Amino acid sequence: MPNSLHKMPVFVSSSSTSGSSRFRQARMRFLPRKMWRIRRALNAHWRAITVSVLTLTTLYFVFTIRKKAINSTRRNYGDIPGFHMFFNPPEDEFDKEFRDKSRLPPSVETMEDFPKLHTGDALLGYFLTMYVDGMEITWSSAVNSRSLLFQAMQDYMLMMVETDVRVKWTDEKKKTNGSVLVAPNPTKLNEDSVSLQRYLYFLSRYSNKGVQLNFPDIETARLALPQLKEMKSKIHAPVWLHADILPGPNLAEVPVDPGQFITLVHSNFPSSTLMLGWATSWSPDAPQIRYSWYNVIEMAKTCAGANLPVSFAVRVIYARKSMRQLRFLLSLTSRFSITVWTDVYDIMPLPDLVHFRKNMDPKRIHYNLPENFMESIKNVNGQQPTPIDSDTNLWNRNLWQPVLLDDVALVFLGTEQAVLEGEASWLVSKIPYQAELQSKGKTVVVEGKLQFLSRDSANAVKGEAARIIIRSSGVNPPSPDKVQGVQLVVRPDGFIELSEINMQHSSLYDLRTSAHLPRNDCYEFKIVDRGEDYPIFCEVKLLKCEEEDGDLEPLSVSLHFKVPYEAEIQKYYVAVNTIGGKQPLVIENLVVYS
Repeated sequence: MPNSLHKMPVFVSSSSTSGSSRFRQARMRFLPRKMWRIRRALNAHWRAITVSVLTLTTLYFVFTIRKKAINSTRRNYGDIPGFHMFFNPPEDEFDKEFRDKSRLPPSVETMEDFPKLHTGDALLGYFLTMYVDGMEITWSSAVNSRSLLFQAMQDYMLMMVETDVRVKWTDEKKKTNGSVLVAPNPTKLNEDSVSLQRYLYFLSRYSNKGVQLNFPDIETARLALPQLKEMKSKIHAPVWLHADILPGPNLAEVPVDPGQFITLVHSNFPSSTLMLGWATSWSPDAPQIRYSWYNVIEMAKTCAGANLPVSFAVRVIYARKSMRQLRFLLSLTSRFSITVWTDVYDIMPLPDLVHFRKNMDPKRIHYNLPENFMESIKNVNGQQPTPIDSDTNLWNRNLWQPVLLDDVALVFLGTEQAVLEGEASWLVSKIPYQAELQSKGKTVVVEGKLQFLSRDSANAVKGEAARIIIRSSGVNPPSPDKVQGVQLVVRPDGFIELSEINMQHSSLYDLRTSAHLPRNDCYEFKIVDRGEDYPIFCEVKLLKCEEEDGDLEPLSVSLHFKVPYEAEIQKYYVAVNTIGGKQPLVIENLVVYS
């Protein structure tokens, strides 16, 4: 009876509760009391689980976001021990000092209505210097920490900031998990260290100063340049990317692979200036005293395919004695410039620096030197480029045509010299000539200077020679083996020969004469052609390659023979070529006049 009464429905008046409540209560009346309690407990349990999950998820996101902020703060402000959810980073002294102030120094951006990127601009144009003198560009070197950057930015008229990019590797041997920093040494980090991105952020946000980034190795460049690419839209002032890519005086090491570095710059930050240098060493008794022709020719080859502005880093201790080589390098294209720098231990005679400045184009030379050096030369005027008149007896590269007959042939035409490398490299005059008959009295003179570039003059490559061909039929067409004319052959061992090549009258005349001079790298020649009624005359004499070379005995030889004109040839050309072609040949002051 009690059980049956317990299962009987209990009806509740509609006036005492709502419809939904009546339904729920009626449903529960049919359930056993024990099951009803279990169901109620399960509902409460699931509600507790739901609340717990939501709480934990919220805490996870809060801690994750905060941890990222703390890690970023550590990178930017230095290492902070421990971790605290409510840590507040120190106040940004850069924002406090430079906020709401005009960006300096004055630049083209000062006059622009809308912001533009100038990362690839020339310094003299960007900093409103009237394109007059590279000495007007001011530099600060080794700005390798937050505090040094802060000091540099307080110098409002400072234009360029130089800094060293380093990588802090988690595993130094495997080169993994690297952090890109601005520091003199990645192993000595402190609270003054700063990440590269933060460094560039401060510099770009609060100033118009340009930056020179020095990369010590290719791994650093490979990791840092993509970060630079990410900040491309935030950097507005000139960016110079520097690496020593070739061996230089007294040092054979190559710190950074040239091809890889230039490719990385092209792919990540092409709107910039390449600053390329040679690895160098110096001591008072160092054997090399200048950048050699090999140094500058290799640099010219390397930069031939780099369609970017290039500034060559030249150590000031070698600048004075390398002016011929450096002027040649600058003359190859207007994209090239030079930045002179010095090491802390260099001993630089002031007269050498003054002489260098007097004899170089001031618009093409920048000086990243200590202030005492700059004060000493600030009143020295640089040499303005001398325009070349094609009617004067000066080398004019516009009057000569390079002819390259294979893939390894190479010709560089500078404003003072030409360089030929490879037996298939030719230099041919564009304007033909013909020495007139005696009655008209016209004489054609060809003269110039030759320098054989051998790494070891005493063991020069056998068979190497330079030849100058007059009364030539040209080159390509005809093929080189069929070129006609009269050739002067000069070898570095001192052998001199004047002879004909492929001429029809060779069987009727003894058209060969020779002489010897002492071995030397440099010679001066002069060929005089007064027509077929007179002998062809030539003179070759020894020449000092550099003004610093020791005394040279003034020796010379003269050769001549008489040869008639070739009837079918009415106009002649002058052609220059190397025999052997394994060593470069420098030709200077090559002129043809009458």
